[in-house]
Amino acid sequence: MLPEDLSGKKFNEPISRGELAAYLTNVLGLGDDGKALSNPFNDVTESNPYYEEILLAAREGLLSGRTADSFAPNAAITREELACLFTRAMSKAGHSYSTDRSNWTALPEASVTMNTD
Repeated sequence: MLPEDLSGKKFNEPISRGELAAYLTNVLGLGDDGKALSNPFNDVTESNPYYEEILLAAREGLLSGRTADSFAPNAAITREELACLFTRAMSKAGHSYSTDRSNWTALPEASVTMNTD
């Protein structure tokens, strides 16, 4: 059975940066009061359904803004962002992962440099 917030989600469609911030902050149990956090993003307002989760994800270093003051909450998350986010989430959850890049040459994004710090 799918959790209620995933019910009806079409998994073959892009997911927004805001949606993924919400899913991961909930999975990782980071649910303190995000409204109390300072908001550096001009494009994330309290009317955004993922407002608190976006600020929590940014505070925890899971996702950063696309610029210093823009988060792009409704933009589809890219594969590069997703890979970085999952790496950071695994670290946050205390899991180890491999940074062996020897098999990456087969990926279309192989020429893209990813910062996993």
